Amino acid sequence: REGDEEDWFLPPAESLYGAKEERIYSQNGEDGILLTLLGDLGLRNDMRRRLTYVEIGVGDGSECNSRILREQLGARGLMFDMLG
Repeated sequence: REGDEEDWFLPPAESLYGAKEERIYSQNGEDGILLTLLGDLGLRNDMRRRLTYVEIGVGDGSECNSRILREQLGARGLMFDMLG
C-alpha cells in the first residue's frame, strides 16, 4: 500500500516489555522480560520444566540470560563460553 510503509513496524521493545525488566541473574533486566514472555505464551508450570535452551557466551554462568530458566524453572540446556 502506497504511503503505509510505517504501518507494519512493531512498537519499540521498551514499550512492549521494557516495563517488565527485572534483573535477577541477567546483566540488563532480561530475566523479567523472559518470564513475562513465557507467561504471555501461556506456558503452564509443568510445561516450563520441559524447556530447553542453548546460550553462547555465558562467562562463568553467574550472569546470563538462561540462568533463570535453569534455576527457577528447572529447564535444561547447554551453556558455554570460550575462556582463554
